[in-house]
Amino acid sequence: MIRMNGKLVKMPNPLREPLSMPQAAISPVGSLSDKFNIMRLVQELEGLAEEAIWQEPAISTIAYLSRYGWSEKMIKTFFQPFLGGIFLEKELITSSNFFRFVFQQFYRGDAALPARGMQAIPEQVASTLPPGCLQLNRRVEALEGNTIWMENGERMEAQAVVLATDAATKAKLLHERGEITFNQTTCLYFEAPVSPLDSRMLVLNADSQSLINHLCVPRTLLPDMRRRAKA
Repeated sequence: MIRMNGKLVKMPNPLREPLSMPQAAISPVGSLSDKFNIMRLVQELEGLAEEAIWQEPAISTIAYLSRYGWSEKMIKTFFQPFLGGIFLEKELITSSNFFRFVFQQFYRGDAALPARGMQAIPEQVASTLPPGCLQLNRRVEALEGNTIWMENGERMEAQAVVLATDAATKAKLLHERGEITFNQTTCLYFEAPVSPLDSRMLVLNADSQSLINHLCVPRTLLPDMRRRAKA
């Protein structure tokens, strides 16, 4: 759903809901040409390997959208609020390669929320590991090749090292220099006695000057989320 001029306008996805094709066609969000371009991009990316996307010459996403033929209205009312919540920047200067990758993933799979919250994802991954191999609350002081030095002086050897941490910690461990910049966002939580939505929809705000970019109601997606979380 897209908030335009103070009203909520539905923009269904006919690729997932074929019966919504007429409603999608007459939706005031973009022209028929804009919607045709979405279908054209879907067909273009359908059989394309992810590796091939990253090897393409890259331009900014905003330049790519204009070059592909989407109207300024479509870009401002849909792509900027939608992608702005993914890229964490509304100017859409993010690489077109990343846009095409994200677009491919959204039509191939579902956007999902675990019933027990996002923490359920790392817990599920951890549950498949052999007992005793996961060590928590231990700080790495230095990294040299496949040798890991812990804060307490302990040394560990590994066949391979995957460094999954914030950029500042990565720069310290790999002895990298240079200024590190980040895209950032603010997540606000509201509590209300009833949901403002009557369907499981993501709400985008086409007003670029508004505080809220997009809105979702987890309890609308999973009415018994709170009960499951306490179970």
